[in-house]
This record gives sequence, structure tokens and C-alpha cells, in this order.
Amino acid sequence: MRSTKKHATTHSENPFKLSVGQIIAQKFKLIDKVGQGSFGMIFKTENLETGDIFATKFEKREENSNGMSLLVKEIKVLIEVQEFEGFPQIVFYGRDEHYNYFMQTYLGQNLEHLFKKSNYKFSMTTVCRIGISLIDRLKLLHSKNLIHRDMKPDNICIGYEDVDKIYLIDFGLAKYYREQNGNHIPQIDKKGIIGTARYASLTAHLSKEQSRKDDIESLGYVLVYLAKGKLPWMNLNTTTKSEKYQKIKEFKQQITLEKLCEGLPKVQPNYHHLSVS
Repeated sequence: MRSTKKHATTHSENPFKLSVGQIIAQKFKLIDKVGQGSFGMIFKTENLETGDIFATKFEKREENSNGMSLLVKEIKVLIEVQEFEGFPQIVFYGRDEHYNYFMQTYLGQNLEHLFKKSNYKFSMTTVCRIGISLIDRLKLLHSKNLIHRDMKPDNICIGYEDVDKIYLIDFGLAKYYREQNGNHIPQIDKKGIIGTARYASLTAHLSKEQSRKDDIESLGYVLVYLAKGKLPWMNLNTTTKSEKYQKIKEFKQQITLEKLCEGLPKVQPNYHHLSVS
């Protein structure tokens, strides 16, 4: 299915609250709510003209009045990777008085959900296949001078019909790692961690600017988690988020690659060595 990119302004009958059955842009019907978080809401959506099924992601506009919308950033990234396999294809985007939104490829379940359904056990063959696919996805993303900055099982999906294909999703935190003049962005201090602490690189924990190697390091933690069912810094006894983040950082600073990858094939510590060196 080849996508077409459009931009439109919508006027819904009930602009303040999205609901199943609502029509967006005169031809997209919301048929089921499938996700919600700090980013907004996701609805399974039908194109009434063609019968095609998509996922529509909404974000309240007033929540991002002080800076660029994460959803608008994600639209820009999806347009960049339209020609690549393993990325959702954007088919429509727009806004109304209350929401920014876009429609994209409807995908299957994410890896965290599938992992839980499998009682937190994947075969090593499955983990290797996932890893090979995701290295390829990151290579393509990086070829567009972009880094993901939030690699985690929740942001990796299988296809809806093509269930053997791995998709990388959720680019709200993605960033260009090269400036317009072609120079790599400088290594500067940031304010706090960007990404998800469990899988974040040590650079991210140190509040430093991230680059391609940080995506690779985060993917390494994801693969260890999928191979072993846990990471050493999970389920820590802490009372605050800052204390939890500090303890996770200390774990990652102190643990050896051999200990982290204990019981796994030799390729795993070799991979980690390359990502952090």
C-alpha cells in the first residue's frame, strides 16, 4: 500500500472530546480506542471511502503551546523515512482547533505486550531475528541523520497482517544528530534524562547529548531483556523517581559486560562492547 501525504484542517462535531464513531476530515471514522498516554490518544480508524484501516494518533494542541509538538516532530520524521521498510507509513495529517493528528499504518502488538503473553520468554532465535531487523531499522533511520532516543520494547511492533515483520515506531523524541551544515551536533550537557531509564544509554543518564551509538546501546539492553527476561536494574527498592534513576545509572556504570550478558552467546557482549566504546 503506497501512502499519500496531505494536510488538512478538520471541523468535528465534538472537538473537545474524541469518541468512537466520530468522523475526522470528512472521511476517517474512529472505530476503536487502542492506546492512551502522556502523548495523547490512538484510535483504530477506517477510511470510509476505501475501507482501509489505519491508526490515528491525536495530541491536544494546548499541551504543547510552549514548544514544538512531539506529534508534529513525529510527522516530520515519518515523512523522512517514508521510503523505508519497517517504519509506519503516514497517510494523512492535519489539525483542528483542539488537536494535532496523523493517520499511519495500522500495526500489530508491541514487543512488550507479546513478551508478557509469552511469559517473558523468547527463544534465542527469535531474539536474534528481532535484533538483526532492528539494527537494520536503526541504520536506515541514522542514514537520514536522525536518532531515535527512546528504544524500548513498547516502541517496537510486529505488522498487523505481515506479522513476521518488525516495525520501529514512536519518533516523538527523535532528533537530528547532524546540523544543516553537515557537522555532528556537539557533546553538550542536557537537562535530565531523555528516553526511558530502563533502556537508556549511560550517556543519557549523564544528561549528555546523544548520538547514534546511544541508540545502539539502548537496543543492546532491549535484546538482553528479551533474551533473559529481566535486567539487573529492574524492580529496585526506591521511593522516588530521581532515586530510581540514580540507582539505574550506578548499576550501568558498575556492571561488567560479562556479568550483564552472562549465559548469552558471545555475540551479545561483543555487540555491547562496540556500542559503548
